[in-house]
Amino acid sequence: MNENELFDISIQVLTRNLPVLRKMLGLTQSEFADIVGLSRQTVVNIENENQKMKRTTFMAIMYFFSLNRKTAVYLKNIDIPYKQLKQWLALKTNM
Repeated sequence: MNENELFDISIQVLTRNLPVLRKMLGLTQSEFADIVGLSRQTVVNIENENQKMKRTTFMAIMYFFSLNRKTAVYLKNIDIPYKQLKQWLALKTNM
C-alpha cells in the first residue's frame, strides 16, 4: 500500500467514526473544532463527508483521541491501519 492509499483509507475510517468519537467525550462540534484548531463548519463538512480531512487534520485528531483512554481503545478497534501508519512514520523520521 502506498502512502496516498494509506492515508486515504485511514482518513475514510476516521471520518466515519468521528461523530462517535466526539460524542464519547460529550463534545459538540463547536467544542471539538476549538480543541483541534478547526472551524465548526469544517467539522460539520468532514462529518457529513462534504470535505475530505487533510493529513495534518487527521494527525491532530488522532493525537487528540489517543490521549483519552476511552477513545484510544475505540480507535484501536476500528479499521485504521496502525501498523502501516507506524511504519510510515518511522520511515519519515529516520530520514
